[in-house]
Amino acid sequence: MKNLHFLVGLVALFGASAMAQGVKSSNDPMGDLISFVTKGEEIRSAKARAMNCRVQAQAMQRQAVSQAEFQSWDQLRKMCEQEIHIISRIQRENFITCANKMGPTNEKACNQHFMGY
Repeated sequence: MKNLHFLVGLVALFGASAMAQGVKSSNDPMGDLISFVTKGEEIRSAKARAMNCRVQAQAMQRQAVSQAEFQSWDQLRKMCEQEIHIISRIQRENFITCANKMGPTNEKACNQHFMGY
């Protein structure tokens, strides 16, 4: 069970790097906005998984029987926290890119969607 938690954490960590690839622009502002909204939902989902990883690692850390196990869970917790910070940066970058690509006309749509961050 403990190995499963570790693997889930690693999968979530590497999933964040795939999200950083960005949204390709087209000549369709609504299509672009939908792409940003979809990517935003994926980012929120990844952030929720990273937060869950951190909470589970903390819980397992409390149950550790040895100092080595405690340190391993602490290392995983720190990796999850690092992932949360990376995803937060991706969220900000996604918002900025959305606002820049959508232009002043549709910038409000980006603001409305990303204000939940």
